[in-house]
Amino acid sequence: NYSSISMKSLVATILASAVSAACEHDHEKYHSFSHSLAQFEFDWEPYTVTTEDGYLLTMFRLQGPIGNVPVYREAKRSVLVMPGIGMSADSWFNSPLYGEPMPIALYQAGYDVWLGNNRGTHHSLKHMELDHVHDAEEYWNFSFAEMGERDLPAMMKTIKYTAQQDVDNPRILHSDKLLYIGYDQ
Repeated sequence: NYSSISMKSLVATILASAVSAACEHDHEKYHSFSHSLAQFEFDWEPYTVTTEDGYLLTMFRLQGPIGNVPVYREAKRSVLVMPGIGMSADSWFNSPLYGEPMPIALYQAGYDVWLGNNRGTHHSLKHMELDHVHDAEEYWNFSFAEMGERDLPAMMKTIKYTAQQDVDNPRILHSDKLLYIGYDQ
């Protein structure tokens, strides 16, 4: 039936536009990360993670080269790539003199790549109840211990949950284990 096909086409177009608009909005919202990654022409998606003590952390998941059909190699595990303390995920892409950044190389090798941002970095300044400026004393009352004890488990739980929901993605080796790469922590 022509009207049924036409309606399905219209719905698909609207959904595609909504997804595209959401991606563009995300790229504007996370301008510094988007700018850092733009030179490598890689797409990404943000995820918000809530820690047990109310901090809202942003993680970025690499989606692949912009405009290219993904090439699926042997499925590999998810990997969480963390920057140094006080740094954001942008830092992995800000030194192009050294060739291809490690997160992109990992993606190209078949890994499901996630980039984390600890509490207090510019991508993870929000809290469910506290404002980092108006409630500064209480908001900033944490150390690197909370980053390891609360931030990392929350991020890892989100990665595992998302991978379990993404059962049709041939890039992902569905496993209870994930890899962690970080420095300066």
